[in-house]
Amino acid sequence: TKADKTFTSVFYHDRAKMLREVYIEKQKHFNADLSLKYTPTDGKKYGSEGNFKYHYNKNATLSSILQSSTERVKWQFHLFSFPCIQNQTFLHVKGKIQLGRFQMRSRDVRLTDSFLDELNSLPVEYDKGEYFKFLEDYGTHYAVSGTVGGKYELVYVLDNYAMSRIGITVEDVKKCLGYHLDATIAYKELHVDVNIDGGKCEKIHVKDKCKYILNLHYIFCLRKDDTEINDDAVIDDVLSLVDGGKIDFSVKIKEMLLRGSKTVDVEDYIQWAKSLVDAPVVIQQRPSPIHTLVPVKMRNAYLKKQNLERAIEDYITEYSVCKCEPCKNGGTLVLVDGACTCMCSSYFKGIACQIPKST
Repeated sequence: TKADKTFTSVFYHDRAKMLREVYIEKQKHFNADLSLKYTPTDGKKYGSEGNFKYHYNKNATLSSILQSSTERVKWQFHLFSFPCIQNQTFLHVKGKIQLGRFQMRSRDVRLTDSFLDELNSLPVEYDKGEYFKFLEDYGTHYAVSGTVGGKYELVYVLDNYAMSRIGITVEDVKKCLGYHLDATIAYKELHVDVNIDGGKCEKIHVKDKCKYILNLHYIFCLRKDDTEINDDAVIDDVLSLVDGGKIDFSVKIKEMLLRGSKTVDVEDYIQWAKSLVDAPVVIQQRPSPIHTLVPVKMRNAYLKKQNLERAIEDYITEYSVCKCEPCKNGGTLVLVDGACTCMCSSYFKGIACQIPKST
């Protein structure tokens, strides 16, 4: 077992910079552009689950994390909120545990019956819609080798005004949550000694439970009685990017985040790490195009392989940020359902971040 001995915790005042840094690791390991795809190609709605697509392997997406519409709206709220919402600090905390490596056989790969059935049902003549649907179900690439384990990643959205009013700093928040401490991790036993002064920590709590409302003009947070929340909570929200671990623990984390009943801290990281042995996920991988899985003896195998190669190229082109004009003044380019969007820094605005904000 290989684990980070300490938590990496960095804070950002700029949400665009935070987005870049949060996904830099995923870009490094999965070769992913910042391309978000919520709507399936065939236009159907699959419950409340959204697609947060990378260029390959649907299991390497954030759909396992952003499973509810509430979670997706929370991310939209914090990443695409209007420029007037500037008084926030984003505390990004992460830890990683590596349990082992895997290598797929290069010959005689065993494919599932459902995958083979889907391959057989693909038309011999290229149909963009049919082939795109297949790629969205199975990915454009699959992992031939990689690392399994888990990643524990949270973004705490802190209210600068509230921290200033009660005399709390970002370092105080880190200490109170336990992220300044070493977490000693061994194969069969994990523990952490938390010994923190409770004076300031008693003041740190999550904003009251709310529902996120998203419309064309404004995104805001309401209580159950539809009144806007305005209190001295230091933590506005906690955004979860936890990957791996048992389902029941993931559900527990989600409930804690939604209810705000308890601030998620280092002790929850330890409990999550213990559950990884039973439920690891792929955290790093080497991909191979999915058309290489078409069996040679399948009927019309050559034509379907050609069609899949073409579909992969078309899909990547359609949902790649390469087709977008670059953002100006350090803006972050994001592709949402095929539409190019610029996330501007705190000092610029406009479609391409071309307009300086008045001071």
